[in-house]
Amino acid sequence: MPVSESSMILRISIILSKRFRPQPSLRFCNAHLLLLCLIIGLFGAVTALASDLEASATGGYGRVGGENEDVAAQWAPLVGASFKSRLLGPEIKIDYEHLNWKERPANLHMIGVGWLIQFRSGKTRPFVQVGWTFGIERSHFEGLVRTQPGVPLPGNEPVFMSITTTDKFQGLAVSSGVTRTIGKDFFIRPELRWRLMGPGPIMLTVPAVTLGYRF
Repeated sequence: MPVSESSMILRISIILSKRFRPQPSLRFCNAHLLLLCLIIGLFGAVTALASDLEASATGGYGRVGGENEDVAAQWAPLVGASFKSRLLGPEIKIDYEHLNWKERPANLHMIGVGWLIQFRSGKTRPFVQVGWTFGIERSHFEGLVRTQPGVPLPGNEPVFMSITTTDKFQGLAVSSGVTRTIGKDFFIRPELRWRLMGPGPIMLTVPAVTLGYRF
């Protein structure tokens, strides 16, 4: 049978639409590229508005306590890094903190955002910082465990287990101390960091020293 011109055009359009239809992998790449462009644009906008930039590193040793049954009262070291910028007036500081539990097979990682309020001007400036912190703890256990505690052998042979758990925390973050300028661009900041996080609650009181550089 002869094929009409309209029917032939319809068939060609269907073939072309199938052949040049975007593949899932291509759509996936385009979505990630768009997200990357948005992140770069946002970072550029924030950088353009920001001023008075600081980067610093912190070390301290303090007391951990509270009512969380999984956290025994102990002394523990804390290390971290911070970035501070002035955004249209307020000084906003981002802190990363790593707490090494001594009596738990895990480490606590915290990221906080706070408002840094510095008083007076000059080389010595008292400060207070108030913000909120988020923490995550990931622990891993491997070993032999008896499935029926208290039941003697034989009949209660240990079983090998590999368990990974993740706990999340969040709460109030307050710091206070003094910023002392050294030279033109460097500074030292002795401070007391206090964290009250839940569930628990868990309370951290850590004397620390921060060394930093102003851009």
